[in-house]
Amino acid sequence: DLARIDPQVSGAVTVEARVEGPLTAPVITADATADQLQLAGKPVRDLQLSARADTNPEALSADLELTANVDGNDLAAALRAEPEGDGLRVPTLSLTAGENTLSGDLAIADLTRATQTLTGSLTIAAPDLSEFSALALTELAGRLSGQIDLTQEAGRATAHVQLTGTEISAAGTQVAGLDADLTLRDLFTAPALAGKARATGILTGGTPVEQVDITASGT
Repeated sequence: DLARIDPQVSGAVTVEARVEGPLTAPVITADATADQLQLAGKPVRDLQLSARADTNPEALSADLELTANVDGNDLAAALRAEPEGDGLRVPTLSLTAGENTLSGDLAIADLTRATQTLTGSLTIAAPDLSEFSALALTELAGRLSGQIDLTQEAGRATAHVQLTGTEISAAGTQVAGLDADLTLRDLFTAPALAGKARATGILTGGTPVEQVDITASGT
């Protein structure tokens, strides 16, 4: 019973796993199924998960596919990672819940210098955040869209975040409007924030705030 792991998750999952190859670098495959679960009070039906991972450093790779029906909405997730030179490429990274999509791609040019060579992008298009509630284990609402781009310059990571949203609600906080265009430089060592963000119609802990503006120079 998954409730032993987290009280917000209940139900039983059947798992079949296989380990092949040398103990130092095995190939692991697993399949999991569940007819019915509960996530934060939301019903999850017909869950099917298939995963395979090759842990050999010379051929590091992974494939994962997940499908289910969550609170009446179709859920699908996919991840594919494959070796590329001295690093790893993730050409497929996607999550779909109802009308909402989260997708992207990542690459690590050198696994021995992962934070200095990580690049990629992530796009979110969520016209109805409530369909992510079960996955977040908390009630969500509103609309959110945007993109995160991760680049490198001289071994220092930079994340550029663009987000817009309306009528967002999460964990007891409400935001009527959100508009952010932010850049976070030197992400993994000495983060410096630059850009602008505006949130309007905020309600948190019963306290209303008309508007919050953030301007950062990155110094």
